[in-house]
Amino acid sequence: NASIGQLFLAGVLPGLFIGGALMLTVGILSHRRKYPVSGRFSIKRFIIALKEAFLPLLTPVIILGGIFSCIFTPTEAAVAAVDYMLLLGLYYGNISWKNFYYEVVRVGTTIGALMLIISISGLTGWVYAREQLPLQLTSVVTSITSEPHFVMLIVIGIGLVLGMFMDAVPI
Repeated sequence: NASIGQLFLAGVLPGLFIGGALMLTVGILSHRRKYPVSGRFSIKRFIIALKEAFLPLLTPVIILGGIFSCIFTPTEAAVAAVDYMLLLGLYYGNISWKNFYYEVVRVGTTIGALMLIISISGLTGWVYAREQLPLQLTSVVTSITSEPHFVMLIVIGIGLVLGMFMDAVPI
């Protein structure tokens, strides 16, 4: 029950830190391996590159601006970003209709497989509840120990094992 917006904002600082660390790593490795340099930094080249990349750079503005201005929710912002990238791909000619169709089919296949897994895990949870497995498991754990720390460790271990086979809600 965590706020998606707060989770998104919580990832901004680590994302910037990781991005900076990656840039530093690329800079150090490029210098050590003596990769060729195309030219020195100039404001003119920077402005030209910024003009060429202006439309793709609007993506975070659309996402964050839409969320903070309450135009759409974070989930809707993701859909808006995908739609915007699709339009940019068509505009720049990087996406053909054949590739678009192929990607839609691939995404649909993946989502169908995930929905099958989630539905089966829900069915498994229903069977466990019908057979009163949680009550039996509780009696087994309390018969082993009543120490709160050990009970918590056992519950975490059971959650870890069940999490490999089931969705979080049925567990």
